[in-house]
Amino acid sequence: MNWYFKTILAQLWEVESSGSFEDELFRIYELEYKLHMLKEKPFSGLPQRKENIIKKVEENFRDALNNIKKRLIRVYREWLDSHAITEPGQWAEKRYEHHQDDIELGLIEIINEYYEYQYGTKLYKDKNHASNDSVFREIINKAFNNIENFTSLQYLKDVLIEDYKEYTLKDLASYDLTGFNEQHGTSFVEAEQAEEYIDNITEEQLNMDLSDILVVEDISSFVSMAQDFMDMNQFLKELYQYIVFPVWYAHWGERGIDDTRKNIEQIFSKLLQKNNNLGEESATINMAINAVHQTGEMLDYIEDESEERGIGETLSELSEGTGVPEWNKDLSTVGVQV
Repeated sequence: MNWYFKTILAQLWEVESSGSFEDELFRIYELEYKLHMLKEKPFSGLPQRKENIIKKVEENFRDALNNIKKRLIRVYREWLDSHAITEPGQWAEKRYEHHQDDIELGLIEIINEYYEYQYGTKLYKDKNHASNDSVFREIINKAFNNIENFTSLQYLKDVLIEDYKEYTLKDLASYDLTGFNEQHGTSFVEAEQAEEYIDNITEEQLNMDLSDILVVEDISSFVSMAQDFMDMNQFLKELYQYIVFPVWYAHWGERGIDDTRKNIEQIFSKLLQKNNNLGEESATINMAINAVHQTGEMLDYIEDESEERGIGETLSELSEGTGVPEWNKDLSTVGVQV
């Protein structure tokens, strides 16, 4: 066989690729098509030559499948961890991972995500935007009303109650007993009774929300104050779990997230299996790629993992078979009758 035919044969299966996700996708589609045509169409040449070409195409096809499969496994695992609809704690942990380096920005992200799913519109992500502060107040109210789930708020709660006691004792000193009773809705006869009541007051006896005692003008002020009294990282996780997750799930539950996750779990299970049957392996990878294409959010995961953009457009282009005419030329050159 002379150098010319060696070059042509090499070109048939050695599809150029930089190793990027996009290039490997092109490689898979091209080699799969060529392999199908080699097996199904008449071939003008020696049977042994055809078998050699098929073997080389299969080797390169499997290599491309393995390269894409490794990345798909990482993306599917990340997506499932971030959509753990039966494990709100795990869901919250994944959300928190992206914001643990900047508590204030983390709170802004929580505020925006909560607002988007609660009210169906986006909020400003500017640190200093007043809307963030008003929504944060709403979230803080919910957190204190759900304080049994917020271990991060327990010490701050005790601090706020002590501050309230101190403030109320000053009130008692400022008013006569009649004025104090009118101010606080009590009916003490002796000042000592009022002092004992104040000293032993509990959260349940307060006729106001604990968040009303928390006087902060904005998010930055809260972070500066609260970090001395609470684990802010734990607070972010609990906000995600008990405040954001319920509205997130309500939103996506109506849009079939349970069925979507079940489908993704089934495909992920197949991706994890080792399969020596090239046809079955190809079917699994194609199924996984199609699910990515149909699940818009998963495209974002693919693009983040690969640090590439435009994967969706690439998949659409490949699905339309735009490369087929060029691939047919390659096949005709080696003797496939297309």
